[in-house]
Amino acid sequence: MSGFHRLTLSGPGIETESVIYVLGVPDEFFEFLKQCNAEFPLGVDTFLTCDSLSAGPCVLSLPRTTRIRWERI
Repeated sequence: MSGFHRLTLSGPGIETESVIYVLGVPDEFFEFLKQCNAEFPLGVDTFLTCDSLSAGPCVLSLPRTTRIRWERI
């Protein structure tokens, strides 16, 4: 399992920026997603899911228009 990633999200529907943290996503995933979404309107809408003991089930939707900056922490 990979370490945590800090994702900074921006784009349509996000007023300025939004920061989230994800665990268990390989480093290569975000680079692959960036390449897939480089030629808008082509691209991949992505959903990340979890089942947290403290927060319960959750879903994060990342439309292909969302710009993602990431760093491994």
